[in-house]
Amino acid sequence: MPNRTFESIPNPIGLFAKVALSTIKKNPYKTLPEAEYTVTKLKIDREHLNAYNKICGYPNLETLPPLYLGIRAMTLQLALMVNEAFPFPILGIVHIRNTVEQFKPVSVNDTIQLSTRFGEITPHEKGKLFTFISTAKVNNEVVWESVAYYLARGKSDVVVDKSKPKEARLTQKAGDINVDFDLPEDLGRRYAKVSGDFNFIHIHKFTAQAFGFKRAIAHGMWTKARSVAALGELPPAYFLDVQFKLPVFLPGKVHLHAQKKAKVTTFELTDAKDGKPHLVGTLTAR
Repeated sequence: MPNRTFESIPNPIGLFAKVALSTIKKNPYKTLPEAEYTVTKLKIDREHLNAYNKICGYPNLETLPPLYLGIRAMTLQLALMVNEAFPFPILGIVHIRNTVEQFKPVSVNDTIQLSTRFGEITPHEKGKLFTFISTAKVNNEVVWESVAYYLARGKSDVVVDKSKPKEARLTQKAGDINVDFDLPEDLGRRYAKVSGDFNFIHIHKFTAQAFGFKRAIAHGMWTKARSVAALGELPPAYFLDVQFKLPVFLPGKVHLHAQKKAKVTTFELTDAKDGKPHLVGTLTAR
């Protein structure tokens, strides 16, 4: 396994130039490389964390919010894709699901070892599904782990089961969380400055149109983070699972509906006008 270690998170700006090159070169690879990239001593920059908390709606606490290490790991994912024998065009992949398991709270004062590696490729009705597995350790103990699922669109032999029932939607009950969010046109650019994710589909309507979108769309990791922030205080250990559905166009207005039952909180983010789903998720206390 061609492992690499870093003392700090690589600069994402330089990686995006390599992303552009990946769209024009012919790629002969068929499998994911057995590679893992690790930042050995990640220290939390409080100013950067506070900026992330502000745009995602979190309070400034002494512990990290669920997806902060996820945006740090995404830069490692990008580095893996551009530096290793990655089999798919990078600009064509779509983030369709993301899970986070927190085993114990991570302090802003902790020194963290953050690693990302490729998972597996599996068939999907719209192409191929592949994963990244990211792990955070403190004092050699795993405290946080995330799996990011990406779709590489293309030919598929998977037969779609049209008889499969539609996913059940939440019905309103007393005590549910209901909140609307107004998303400004520049949200993608503002979040990109914090997250380092400068994917063109998020930055401006003109760059998004080049990839088939009528307007820029919000980052999926922002919509997930903003939704979870609205759930309130989280348990010290939990499993968080979100599936991304339809894109959120900017500017726009979305509605969050969340419902808690015992240890499980189910939530969905929908279009405020027509109710079409943007994401659905569950938060399960451990």
